[in-house]
Amino acid sequence: ALQTTAFNVGRILGPTLVAPILAAGGEGTAFLVNGISFVFVIIGLLLARTHYQLPRKDVRFKELVSNLTTELREGLAFIRNNNLIRTVIVMATLLGFFGMPLLQQIPALARDVFQTVRDTEAIVATRTSLVYAMQGVGALAAAFLAAYLNRNPRKGMLLTIGQTIFLAALIMMSFTSSLPLALGLMIFIGYGSVAQLVYMNTIIQMRVPDELRGRVFAVYLWGLQGVAPFGSLLIGASAQSWGVPITMLVCGLLLLVIF
Repeated sequence: ALQTTAFNVGRILGPTLVAPILAAGGEGTAFLVNGISFVFVIIGLLLARTHYQLPRKDVRFKELVSNLTTELREGLAFIRNNNLIRTVIVMATLLGFFGMPLLQQIPALARDVFQTVRDTEAIVATRTSLVYAMQGVGALAAAFLAAYLNRNPRKGMLLTIGQTIFLAALIMMSFTSSLPLALGLMIFIGYGSVAQLVYMNTIIQMRVPDELRGRVFAVYLWGLQGVAPFGSLLIGASAQSWGVPITMLVCGLLLLVIF
């Protein structure tokens, strides 16, 4: 929850600070500034020290390949035989394919759906940043609430609440062309998306044995992020053909039925 809080503070500050950069120098300048900012991340990683490490063992290549195969098989067997973990990973995969790529359509939503006759490049950039910032506000609220409810044992119920809020706001967003209403809905979309990620992550950490956690997490992250590029292709093509609102409605209803 604390890691998510730190991450989502950036999701609020970033869109707020990038609007004047876009207005002054365009997208290229924004990418340049973003790239330079990673220098500080790399410096932080170089300065980091890990105090708790297991001693490394010298393993031959053939033995390493054999161990990897055996360990992967053990991890997949655990997922297959554990109904809760299997369900969480399937939900993460569907969210990564149909849900998260929709958030990439925010610039098109801000530019086309909420356009006005007075639009300029600066106005569109500011409006896009504002929509992203509202998503960050909701995400930060979800992180704070997750930290506050860290001792609540009913993680599955909290995950379901996050899913419901996310899908309800997503479906309602497909019907609105009002910017103030959309900004309010983006807060709930940001909350629901992060609440799902926090509680999926927490359930896996709490319910998987230490020796299997890395392997299970690898499959979980593949389900959540590995399929996202393919979902982006589908969502992008659908948004181009049907428009962003219809695409949001179809994906929202599809996830609602499946979940």
